[in-house]
Amino acid sequence: MIYKAITIRLYAAQIIYGQITEMYFSFHELND
Repeated sequence: MIYKAITIRLYAAQIIYGQITEMYFSFHELND
């Protein structure tokens, strides 16, 4: 059960990290 919770958290963290990097890159494209 603990392993499952860790996997879900890692998956959620990947999605959040991906959204942040997407926003970061699009922000820099606007400034360019």
